[in-house]
Amino acid sequence: MKILRKFLTSILVVSLCSFNAAEAGSKNTAAEISWGNKAFCAMQARQEMLVDDEVLRQTAAIIDNRLQILQQREELPFTLKNSDDSFGEDKTADGNIAIIPLIMDDHCFKSEHTIEGTVYYKAVVMCQIDLAFCYHPGAGERLRLLQVVPLTGYSVLGDNGEYTSPLTQDRLKEEFLTDVKLLVDDLKFPKKKFMQELDYKKVTLDTYQVTEVEVSSFATQKFYGAELPLVKSLIGAAFTSKFAALNPEKTVLPAVVDNDWEADAAKQTYQLSLGDTGRYITMERGSNEIKLDLIKLAAFDVPLKKDVGLYRKKGYAAELLNLANGTRSNQFVERTVPKNDPNSVKYDLKGVFAELFTNVARDLAQKQESK
Repeated sequence: MKILRKFLTSILVVSLCSFNAAEAGSKNTAAEISWGNKAFCAMQARQEMLVDDEVLRQTAAIIDNRLQILQQREELPFTLKNSDDSFGEDKTADGNIAIIPLIMDDHCFKSEHTIEGTVYYKAVVMCQIDLAFCYHPGAGERLRLLQVVPLTGYSVLGDNGEYTSPLTQDRLKEEFLTDVKLLVDDLKFPKKKFMQELDYKKVTLDTYQVTEVEVSSFATQKFYGAELPLVKSLIGAAFTSKFAALNPEKTVLPAVVDNDWEADAAKQTYQLSLGDTGRYITMERGSNEIKLDLIKLAAFDVPLKKDVGLYRKKGYAAELLNLANGTRSNQFVERTVPKNDPNSVKYDLKGVFAELFTNVARDLAQKQESK
């Protein structure tokens, strides 16, 4: 059974800042990072909930296995300090820094369509984990975000018509965890200057961040309605992952275009609650703000050179604009639908649009970098 998998990026490591070489030398040995072997769900409200306590446990186990392998190979730029406290309160010589995996997206876009009386089921499973490096000052509940390694991808179940029964929640959770493993298996860290840059992130001000995604496309507004924040979140995450991958020397912060990060305008910071733990993470607003606008979403018939019998081709296009520099991207996908009964395709458009918005955001990030 073949499953199509497409990944936005397998591993992104953000380079943070430069500093005096003499100072750096004293920070270059045996730095410890606390690791509590726990993952957290950072989302406040979701439509299709795949992550539960068991998924969190297995996600943490997958990450732990990869970190232990890298440590055995001496490919980590730090030493893991196993801790019962995932929040880095254990005192270390390097200032209570901890790795905290944050699951930021587990949306699932289900669809079904009927061809010659047979119902086929399909699902697009989104997977986004932000591997956060957080600093605990030693008191209180606040953690300061120093760096994030975003692992972002998606996979498609049923793209080849292999499911003629509804996809169960257990199967979707299994797919999410499979995607987690594929992403984490590529996890690696550049050893050169990693810990120095992480430590000196406490003073750097030069950061990049998607702080707004507008949707001026009336078609998108009409189609999604109250679900429009989902579109903004998807575009912001896809752009950020690709932009960070193309700019390893820059500090690229998580996008703040959904309802998860709460803004403090007076302090110019954002706060993210970690569910029922009573803890929260803070990060400064990016000094280089990136604002995007989804200006077009269109559907149309694709002209064909020959007759395709009972079916026809439908095309879908989107256009995304970077408001800061005028760079724009146009992307297109197509699907086959029954000619005589196009309404037999149910709920499929959200899956199509998820792929389309992902592609257009990634392409815009690449065009911005080459401009």
